[in-house]
Amino acid sequence: MEDKLRDIVRKLLDEGEIDYFIGHCQGSESHRVVPCFVSREDEVRELVWGPLCVQNLSKYVLQARDLEGRVGVLVKGCDARAIVELLKQHQIERDRVVVVGVPCQGQVDARKLEKVLGV
Repeated sequence: MEDKLRDIVRKLLDEGEIDYFIGHCQGSESHRVVPCFVSREDEVRELVWGPLCVQNLSKYVLQARDLEGRVGVLVKGCDARAIVELLKQHQIERDRVVVVGVPCQGQVDARKLEKVLGV
C-alpha cells in the first residue's frame, strides 16, 4: 500500500497537479507516526501508511490554504467527511485540493500501545 501511495504522490508532483502533499511520516519513535508536508520527489519515500496513521490530516489543509498552489492530502474514509464539511462551509477551495483516499482497516490507539510496550 505504501508503494502505491508513493507512486500516486510522485505522479501528482511530477505532473504539476499538486505543489505539496500532506501525509504521514515515521516519527522519532518506532510506534509513532507524524503528519508531514512533502513537496519534492526525494521526500516522497518518507511517506508511510498503516494502522499507526491515526491523525486526521484534513485540519492541515486549513493551515495550507494560505500557501500558494494546490495541496494533496491523504484521507481515510472518516477523514473525508471533514474535507466535505470544509468544502460546504467554504473554508477551502475545491480546485486547490486533491484528495487521495485510502481504505481504513482500523487504527491503533498509540496510548494503549505504549502501555502494552511499557514505554
